[in-house]
Amino acid sequence: MSDGRFTITPPTNSTGNATSGHSVQSETMSEESQMTAFNYILMTWGVFILSIITLVVIVCMTNRRRRHQEQQHIDNTMEEGRGVTFESEKDKKTPWNTRVTVLALIAVNATLALALSIYSILTCEFLQADDGPIYMTFPSLSDNDEAYTIEVYSLGLWSLVASSGAPGYLTGDHNGKFEACFELSDLFYLDSSYKMARASAVISSVIGGLTLLIFFLVLASDPVRPRIFNRLVAWSFGVTTVFQLLTLTFLATDYCDSAHCQLHFGGVASITAAAYWLFCVFAVLIVRLEQ
Repeated sequence: MSDGRFTITPPTNSTGNATSGHSVQSETMSEESQMTAFNYILMTWGVFILSIITLVVIVCMTNRRRRHQEQQHIDNTMEEGRGVTFESEKDKKTPWNTRVTVLALIAVNATLALALSIYSILTCEFLQADDGPIYMTFPSLSDNDEAYTIEVYSLGLWSLVASSGAPGYLTGDHNGKFEACFELSDLFYLDSSYKMARASAVISSVIGGLTLLIFFLVLASDPVRPRIFNRLVAWSFGVTTVFQLLTLTFLATDYCDSAHCQLHFGGVASITAAAYWLFCVFAVLIVRLEQ
C-alpha cells in the first residue's frame, strides 16, 4: 500500500522472504514487561468475574427478601380481615446495606474500566503483527538523506513498536533496544479505521470519566436520588460501552487486517473495559438504588 508518503508491506508468513527481525536479546528484554501486562489484565478479569458473582448473589437475595416481605404482607392483611393490597414501589426499596454494596461495585468497576480505557490509548501494543513484522518505507524529508525502512512489530493508537525511528514520522529513542515504542507524528498517515478507533477511544474515556465523576459528586452531595438519575447513568455507561467496542475497528486498518494481525494487550484491555462498562449498566438497572 502506498499513500504518497510511504510504502507499507504486509507481514509475510513462514514461506515468504521477510524475517521477523527479533533477536534473543530483544525477546528477553520484552518478556518481563509482557508478563506484567498479562498478569494485570488477568487480575482485572478476575475482579470482573467476582463482581458478576457478587451482583448475582445480591439480586437473588434481594428477590428472595421481597418475596418473603410480600407473603408476610399478604398474611398480615388476611389476619386483619382486610383485602389483600399490593406493596407500592416505595415499599420495595433496596435495603441500605445492599445499596452500599452495589454502589461500591459500580464505583470499582467504572474506575477499572476508565483505567483500562486510558491504557488502551497510551499503549504501543493495541495490535500485534502475527506472521512477522510490517515493513514501512518512509521517504526522506530532505534531499540529502535516503528513505527509511523500518520493521513494525505492533501498532498502538498513538504509537507503535518498531526496530528504529523515522525522522519526521516517528519520534522517540530506541535507547539501544532492538524494539522500542515510538510516537506517531502528524505526518504519519492514518486511514479511516485508524481515525475511527482513535476517536472512539477518546470519546469512551471522556464520557465514561465524566459519568463516573458526576456519579460520585451526586452521591456525595445529594443522597436522595430520583430514579431518572439511575436511568441516565445507565444510558451514559451504555453509550460508553458502544464507543469502547468501536475501538476494535482498528482491526480493519490498512496497515494490519484481521488476517495478519491479532489483538494485543491494548486490544484486550479495550474489550475488558467494555465488559466493565456493560457491568455498570446492568448494576444500575437491576438493583434499585434510590433512597
